[in-house]
Amino acid sequence: MEKKKEFNTKTLTLMAFGIALNIIGAFIALTFRLPIYMDSIGTIMVAILLGPKYAVMTGVCGSLISGTFDVYSLYYAPVQISTGLLAGIVAERGFLKGMKTPLGVLLFAIPTSIVSAIITVVLFDGITSSGSSYIPNIGMEKLLVH
Repeated sequence: MEKKKEFNTKTLTLMAFGIALNIIGAFIALTFRLPIYMDSIGTIMVAILLGPKYAVMTGVCGSLISGTFDVYSLYYAPVQISTGLLAGIVAERGFLKGMKTPLGVLLFAIPTSIVSAIITVVLFDGITSSGSSYIPNIGMEKLLVH
């Protein structure tokens, strides 16, 4: 049986570092309109190091703080919950080590992408403040012009 992780200074420090990584990643992606999502790096790190419970808390806190400069990040808190929970479970089962890593990443990335896509379609008709929204629009404009 695994030893239960305690909420101590080390845990709190790792979570704070994860939150900072999420916020910095979100800020960079938003500022440069990058077509990648960098606001889950800290959540995944905490999922691997501490497990799903702490990863979910890290992701939600990161979304709340990121909401001060990108209000839309608040709508995506369920994505952080999904990422933290699934990445933590996958990591605990050993799917983020060695040759199993690609499969492990798919096991949490695909469901999380589906959650994100549903939120984007329902709330924003498929267009968000992130850089990935510009890629399909550029393509559609070229198709409509020709």
